[in-house]
Amino acid sequence: RHMLATRLKNGAAKQEFTIQLSSGHPRTLYIFSDPECPNCRIFEPTVQALSAQFNVEIFPVTLIGKARTAEQVVPLLCAPADKRADMWRSIFDIGAGMLNPTAKSESLPASCEAGQNALARNDMAFELYHLPGTPTVISDDGRMIPLQAMTSDAALQAFLNSAQ
Repeated sequence: RHMLATRLKNGAAKQEFTIQLSSGHPRTLYIFSDPECPNCRIFEPTVQALSAQFNVEIFPVTLIGKARTAEQVVPLLCAPADKRADMWRSIFDIGAGMLNPTAKSESLPASCEAGQNALARNDMAFELYHLPGTPTVISDDGRMIPLQAMTSDAALQAFLNSAQ
């Protein structure tokens, strides 16, 4: 568990593999998510809310969407790290591009090899860590957080403060 926490922390620090939704908080949550995963789409508003209280690092994977996910995520991982959070949010924004359908495609950078490699490494890590599915949330101490522990702030704090 400690090794998992260290690897996730180091991977996030490189700013190659992740989307940093927030920083400056005492605790960090690492989330493996696929924008094409229906449960991830349902969970995304919770992720955004969590980013107000926790450092949130998203490791995108292609578990459900495969090529379709890669089409969305690779350009995002090619973008500068400080632009990725807004780009990630726009993937989940139902209304994005509705009034101006060309705006969304114009705002994405071209695909790059570094983005493809980063996504492939996230997929490998997902398998290596034997994660159960998406979304998977891992605390900064390496514990997988059950989704039931995220039903309220109190439940999440109780889980995080429980014996490790």
